[in-house]
Amino acid sequence: MDAVLPEPDLAPLAAYRLLDLTLGMCLGMAAALLVRGVPLRRVRAAVSVAVAATGSAVGERLRTGTFHAASAATAWQRTSDLWTMHASVPVEEIRATGTADRLWPSLLAIRRLLCWNLLRDASAPAPDESARVGDFLRALSGAARTDLPGSPGIGSALSRVPRTPRPAHEPELHRRLTALRSALEDAALPPPATEPPRETD
Repeated sequence: MDAVLPEPDLAPLAAYRLLDLTLGMCLGMAAALLVRGVPLRRVRAAVSVAVAATGSAVGERLRTGTFHAASAATAWQRTSDLWTMHASVPVEEIRATGTADRLWPSLLAIRRLLCWNLLRDASAPAPDESARVGDFLRALSGAARTDLPGSPGIGSALSRVPRTPRPAHEPELHRRLTALRSALEDAALPPPATEPPRETD
């Protein structure tokens, strides 16, 4: 050590620095073995709340025929929270779990529903469709709380959810609702050039 550091007083400082580095490496290795990442209950709750808030906004649009600022603002806030959750997963966890990849398709599908809600022109109110779509999205929200998108648990819960509503005058809404269900069930949206999978009776 003295050959490298001519000043004898620097040798203890270098030794302490090596000790600090060694302790840091040991703590990092211990964390890699023990830390499991973002609690899954928080991830599931974020998906569930975003779907429920989106359902309220879309249902209000169908019920009144026009954009409802308060419900839409709440839905966008919950979607923003989900976006933050997606971004935080790889930052907070040391070992890759694939959680962020599972969230991404659902996040996109929720955002597309909200874009439909925001950009759709005013139309005649459809209270019956509002109730059906609202019930469907509440059921999806409940299923999302059971497990992560694409997992067997949420697949089992979604098997008990009624068929996707098919509003007579809103075929695009049906496609986006189907895409959300597919994203939750399969954690993968259909390719852009293809139609979402059609449901059978």
